[in-house]
Amino acid sequence: MSEGKAIVQLKQATKIYGSPKRQVVAVENITLTIHVGEFVTVMGPSGSGKSTLLHLAGCLDTLTSGEYLFEGMPVERLGKNRLAEIRNQKIGFVFQTFYLLPRLTAVANVALPLVYRGISSKEQQHHAMAMLEKVGLKDRAYHSPAELSGGEQQRVAIARALIGRPVLILADEPTGNLDSETAGQVMALLQTIRQELSVTILLVTHDPKIAALGGRAIKMRDGQIVE
Repeated sequence: MSEGKAIVQLKQATKIYGSPKRQVVAVENITLTIHVGEFVTVMGPSGSGKSTLLHLAGCLDTLTSGEYLFEGMPVERLGKNRLAEIRNQKIGFVFQTFYLLPRLTAVANVALPLVYRGISSKEQQHHAMAMLEKVGLKDRAYHSPAELSGGEQQRVAIARALIGRPVLILADEPTGNLDSETAGQVMALLQTIRQELSVTILLVTHDPKIAALGGRAIKMRDGQIVE
């Protein structure tokens, strides 16, 4: 897929949680297109719907109404197995909490997504080391998460998100647990990765300074895009 084509298309997307008597409208009537190679940031206060938007884009949740096209495919028509394949092969996830397994080394954590693809352990190791080198952590490959700084742990998490060569990276407050200097380094790394690997990035943040470091900034409030 070449740059300029839409990878994420939400059309009048609405997500409602709860029962008919106690409904919470998390996302309301959102229309949004993200093109291949874009770096889009979504900013808004807690409860604005930005994390729900990310979950919908990542096929982790389904719409109540409206339409979501991922690479032109209508997501609501896809079965559970196909959605699982898309999440494993097409989408990489980075979170505020790094979710590294404490008993595994950095390289083993990075290799985890490849375990589910039936790739040999030798190939897993090779690809994981190459990805750690890309994020500047090859020399820390055999350290456990407890032996790494917060910034290093997040870089390991980014390497893990990239190991399967996804077309879309979804990042939910990836700098939320980092100091400002380290946060800037993580954002610079994401920018470099976007350019080198032609990956599309959708990043959620509450920090306007972080939001400004993307290519296009979106503001949300009360489940809607306001800017």
